Amino acid sequence: MPAPVPVAIVRKPGSVLSWQDDLAAGFSQVGAEPVFLDLRPTRLDEYRAKWRARARAMENVAVIARTARTLRDTRPRLVVVPNFAGLPPATAEIWREALPAGTPIVGWVCDHLERLPEQLSPNLDGVYYFDSATRPFLETIYADLPARLAYLPLAVNPDRYPDHGLPFDQRRRALIFAGDHTAERRAAILAFRELGGRVSARGPHAPCGLRVWRRRRLDAAKLARLYGEHFAVFNLLQPPNTVHGLNLRAFEAPAAGALATYPDVPDLPGAFTPDEEVVVYRSLPELKEKIDRLQRDPARAAAIAAAGRARVLREHTFAHRASRILADWIGETRPVAPRTAHPAHVRACTHPR
Repeated sequence: MPAPVPVAIVRKPGSVLSWQDDLAAGFSQVGAEPVFLDLRPTRLDEYRAKWRARARAMENVAVIARTARTLRDTRPRLVVVPNFAGLPPATAEIWREALPAGTPIVGWVCDHLERLPEQLSPNLDGVYYFDSATRPFLETIYADLPARLAYLPLAVNPDRYPDHGLPFDQRRRALIFAGDHTAERRAAILAFRELGGRVSARGPHAPCGLRVWRRRRLDAAKLARLYGEHFAVFNLLQPPNTVHGLNLRAFEAPAAGALATYPDVPDLPGAFTPDEEVVVYRSLPELKEKIDRLQRDPARAAAIAAAGRARVLREHTFAHRASRILADWIGETRPVAPRTAHPAHVRACTHPR
């Protein structure tokens, strides 16, 4: 077993998104040693700098000084900055002075980008993007710089999205959408219902009437249970955050043994085989027709769900992404231990029909 590689990961503890922690878990699984650079203030001087200067986390001089000390003490061989395509110039300078010479600082953006916030500069050694629509913008801002740009789709930590193996004839016949109910998503849910489709809505701003508890944010365990209880997961994009790419739900739903759906976007065939591992739709009437057909054939629905989960476990965990990043920047191949699908999720029914 190769010696552990220290890898620094920038994060905001307590964030709604947990993918920084999932990425750290992925690095641990392939033999790296994650080191967190926490951006939230933790001490009085850091809060004072935040209040007095009204500084954002990446520009808080006290926070950046603390994280620089962490870099000097741990001497990571790589720094990963999730969801950033650049750093404030002063932050980049301080961090590079604290790091061993030549240590790469690499971003991985999980939202489609069309602009860089004014306080940031394109000063990273490389940027991974999850959505191919982002590449032209990155090529523009890094046109005169030697940064490496590469497509890297999102992933899942399957330990947080277990498959409970509920047979398809025991699942609710409705689709489930759990997430932030933007105006576009609410309109799509209403349109699908007008076609005669059934959708259960959960999450912030969900149209749940007096059932206020259904509007709360859901943790991974509750999401996995909801995904496994419903016939299929209704995956709706959130423009402009996702254009050509696959959001986190695209990987989390299959990991939980769900029958996943996804709009027909350009990046999809590179991650899943359409209609064999995920139900792909170009319009809501088409989705309604496909779901109706699969509800009459639960064995086929179970087979698609099983194939989707197997693909995720084989290629789309955060351990796979961590292994790829280490190979790209450290030049070391760290194999990912194979995971076995839960046997119960392949069952369509509990009894012959």
